[in-house]
Amino acid sequence: MANLQVEVPRPPAITGLLPLFRESAHTLAMVKHGMNLIKQATELVNPGQVPVLTVDQPLYAIAKKIQWTWPGIYGEDKFVVMMGGLHVEMALLKAIGSFLEGSGWASVMTSAGVTTEGRVDSLHKGSQISRSQWAHQVTVAALYALQRKAYDDYRKTCETEDLQSFDLWSKKMATKYPQFCYWNKVLQLECLLLAFIRSQREANYTLYVETLTAIIPWMFAMDHYHYARWLTVHVTDLQELSNDSMDIHREFVKGNFVTQKSSHKFSAMAHDQIHEQQNAYVKGDGGVIGITENEGALRRWMVAGAEIARILNEFEDQFQRQRQTDVRHHEQLPSVQKSFASDLNNAISSFEKLGNPFAEDSNDLYVLDTKVIMPDEVIAAVRSMEDTGKTQFDGFVGQRIKDPSDNFYDSISKNNLPLLKSKPKKTPGKSCDQDIW
Repeated sequence: MANLQVEVPRPPAITGLLPLFRESAHTLAMVKHGMNLIKQATELVNPGQVPVLTVDQPLYAIAKKIQWTWPGIYGEDKFVVMMGGLHVEMALLKAIGSFLEGSGWASVMTSAGVTTEGRVDSLHKGSQISRSQWAHQVTVAALYALQRKAYDDYRKTCETEDLQSFDLWSKKMATKYPQFCYWNKVLQLECLLLAFIRSQREANYTLYVETLTAIIPWMFAMDHYHYARWLTVHVTDLQELSNDSMDIHREFVKGNFVTQKSSHKFSAMAHDQIHEQQNAYVKGDGGVIGITENEGALRRWMVAGAEIARILNEFEDQFQRQRQTDVRHHEQLPSVQKSFASDLNNAISSFEKLGNPFAEDSNDLYVLDTKVIMPDEVIAAVRSMEDTGKTQFDGFVGQRIKDPSDNFYDSISKNNLPLLKSKPKKTPGKSCDQDIW
């Protein structure tokens, strides 16, 4: 995608940390205090601007409660609260990993050398973001290549007058064959992940809102109800932003909803990701280890640590600008491209050894490596999960936000969809229990 970005990246932004709080941030009092300080700092630097606050999901929920409780001071027209893009990405990585668990995907990634057996669990949990991003990039390219190969085989055996386009053929196959349907949904989910990442790297606000909206039904379907609830609120706020704060909406459309930290292409990042990197500077070289028992030293570090990190950050940036004028994204380098091509070819080969899932013509859904056949309820869940999520999403918006007939904080019903990771049901027998599928 970096090759497609024609525009020259914007100048790097000035980033930094405010003095740190020692108290826990997950309280209404501390979030409210933080909002007051941010409002004061914004007014000092840019008088008249509506402050913008980016937080993770738990803090977002608290911030929204503050906005709804004191709308005259912290309402949507006086404060823009964003849910951190990095944390949304982590939640989506976890949802995709949960969907893939038990499918044999881990065996493919291991045999292809994309990851190791000791690290494969982190791909399912999305705990290692860079490794997970790489694995899903390799997977989506491999699955698309396998799907195109299956389509080419279909074209060779099909009469010209009956030949269907790739899209029509794909829809027909997904409707007819469970194995095709499952891996087509994997491809769809991973494309959604990459589109969401692209929206941030290119500072494309329209794409950002579209992908966020598309992510929410999957959160409902996969029972990630905290993100399902609050992402719905977040997207609603973004859709109403042009009415609540025209100036902020105009800046967001220009790409200022993310931060360009470097001069490289395809490198804009969400505010919470920038914050995590700033935290890494502060915590470098031991962080607070050894001074937590000294109250005075700890307080001096809390105040001065952020400033020291800023000075080091500016020095390193200036030094790099003097030495390097290459604006390419790091994944455009030949060594990275060569590594990706190698992993991709290995992944395609590993999939084909286990059987191209898009060439399967049986009515079964099975695990790639063990060939264990899933029961009918798993097939039904896979086919219906997107529609299930959309129905819940539409109902939540209609009944709790636009025309609230239910309490917003009422619990969201779990779907508990049986997927490939589901354990076999046990049926009691006379002598012992048997696992049946």
